[in-house]
Amino acid sequence: MLTRFGGWKKLLPALLLAVGGLARAAPTIELDVVLDPQTRDFSASAVLNPAERDFRFLLHESLRVGAVSAGGRALQAESLAGPAGLRQWRIRLDRAGERVRLEYAGRLPPLDRQRDHRGVLQRMPPMSSPEGSFLPAGSAWYPQAQAMISYRVKLTLPGNQRAVVAGRRVAEALPAAPGDTYRATFEFLPPTDGIDLMAGPWVVRERTVSRSGAPPLYLRTYFSPELDATPGLAEAYLDDSQRYIERYSREIGDYPYDEFSIVAGPLPTGFGMPTLTYLGEAVIRLPFIRKTSLGHEVLHNWWGNGVYVDHARGNWSEGLTTFMADYAFKEDESPAAASEMRLGWLRDALALPADEQPALRDFRSRTHGAEAAVGYGKSAMLFVMLKARIGETAFRQGIARILVCPAFQGGGLAGSAGRFRACVRPESGCLLFGVAEPAGHARGGDRAGRNPAARQAVSTQPGAGARRAGVSAAPARRSERPRPAGGALGGCCRGAHNANPCVRLPAAKPAPRPGHPRLAAP
Repeated sequence: MLTRFGGWKKLLPALLLAVGGLARAAPTIELDVVLDPQTRDFSASAVLNPAERDFRFLLHESLRVGAVSAGGRALQAESLAGPAGLRQWRIRLDRAGERVRLEYAGRLPPLDRQRDHRGVLQRMPPMSSPEGSFLPAGSAWYPQAQAMISYRVKLTLPGNQRAVVAGRRVAEALPAAPGDTYRATFEFLPPTDGIDLMAGPWVVRERTVSRSGAPPLYLRTYFSPELDATPGLAEAYLDDSQRYIERYSREIGDYPYDEFSIVAGPLPTGFGMPTLTYLGEAVIRLPFIRKTSLGHEVLHNWWGNGVYVDHARGNWSEGLTTFMADYAFKEDESPAAASEMRLGWLRDALALPADEQPALRDFRSRTHGAEAAVGYGKSAMLFVMLKARIGETAFRQGIARILVCPAFQGGGLAGSAGRFRACVRPESGCLLFGVAEPAGHARGGDRAGRNPAARQAVSTQPGAGARRAGVSAAPARRSERPRPAGGALGGCCRGAHNANPCVRLPAAKPAPRPGHPRLAAP
């Protein structure tokens, strides 16, 4: 599962901004996009406010800038060399912060159906075809003036196509007659680090769920006609999405957004963005997807897509999500099922030589099995050990405090335990878990499964007849609650219903999200 990543700068208390205030602010970029998947023709206008007079940005090599203006004056866009597959553009402004409008267009590459599940984890170009279009945030399909943005995106496509980006759908116009276009507008006003665009010949089903003290929740499926025709399939996804959102809302806090969509595309993907998950249509019918994977993706709207990851210091969200979704489902199933999952994590960890196993703080994203063993399994084991050490009640209280802890306002803890220790000290006003630092944080001998805390948790399973290398769960079976682990927990940036007055601002030179292009040096 891939999630949003960004670089962050430590905040001074005076710089803390309320998310509620940001939600009322104008978006930092407005896009008006026209896409024809049949011809792959793409055109767009972008309105944004660059922070520097010398505005440089990247676009995919298939796109070229046309007219540019600011304050009613025509400007020139200079084409420069960029990284492989990309082109750098330069616009010289009269003053920083000037509102710029630029138009750009081109013919996108066709959808690459030969990509396997590993291929979609690498950087991809913006791709379009009648059976599906995917324009990842990291493909440079739009100009980005700053690391963290808010946006409004207007989409126009042929009448047999539908399109979606993460955020709240604020307008939609369905075709009334043959030849009419489909139009929709989406907004995402909390800060985020990118925009992913998906389109396809989908049938859209929607359910409205009432919520006490909050706007209604809109659940949607975007399925191909063949998938949608499967009896009960779309309804089952809506049912399970509602169930997971209600479960995690009880265990963590209110769902931070007003929408959640399951989008089925032709690529073998498993991506999570705020308000939606983009899954490969080949697996949508498999029962385990709704039983486990969907809950994992929903939970990422709290961890990773709600509380963001400081990726410059590590990715904690996959481990916490795995622990509170995949592992929790095994605990719901039976103690034996949970034990088997822990054993699997240990086997995977022990398969890596001690001198080759990265520390949790070094995990960023999964591109192969060894990284998954660390960033998902080993990281989840850390939380198993922590919960076993402090007990169910203290652990749940600590998880709930993540959303309001002052020490999490700004840069993540990842990489060192110092910020974690600051947060758990009583004088911090935010005693999370009551322990000095998580076990298994370092490399090699301190990793989960080999450090003293892990050895103390080794237990004999009832009826097993022999001592088994499993890590004990908390004495009481967990009740019914994801996005990170490897780095410390950190950084708040929630949706519209967050009462937490913390958002993280980007560092001046943030680390790029994995797969995101980097601007060439001036």
